[in-house]
Amino acid sequence: MRERPDISQSTDLLVTLLGHAIAASRFACQDLSDEEYFWEPVTPCWGVRRRSESAAPTQWGRGEWIVEMWGDEPPQVTTIGWRLAHLAVGGEVYLDRTFGTESMNFSDAEIPGSAVEAVDLLHKNQDAMLECFAAIDDGELTAPTPTHWGEDLPLWQMVWTAVVEQFHHGAEIGVLRD
Repeated sequence: MRERPDISQSTDLLVTLLGHAIAASRFACQDLSDEEYFWEPVTPCWGVRRRSESAAPTQWGRGEWIVEMWGDEPPQVTTIGWRLAHLAVGGEVYLDRTFGTESMNFSDAEIPGSAVEAVDLLHKNQDAMLECFAAIDDGELTAPTPTHWGEDLPLWQMVWTAVVEQFHHGAEIGVLRD
């Protein structure tokens, strides 16, 4: 019989949920190839591209590789690479805003140019997220916490947002890979 985690505290429950969400997103990304990372299920599609190859009105990322965004245009279907970069880089931005210098944003991020790099970054940031959130005690859960969109929210809501993002984008990746 599987050992049950101790969830006597609210933080324990949130971190346990985050762990399950991370496991699900990692499963969806297991053995991901570059072909899948860059595959476009429809045309046009927002994705991860070399800066020189993108005509997207809005882009984020500071290096050779960028993630395309829609600016004022309606959103388009996104690639597995877009969703994975959003999860991996989003985790990095969330961590900086919640526990770091509060200075990083999506435009500052180095966007992974391959599936292996993206999955590695995802795992690194997921591990850091679990470690940071596991160190929180229940008394801190209601503390106002800065977000990358400029709003202060209770810390518990940032943990919950991380849970939702992991399940949401991990499921989207899984659907596109089925």
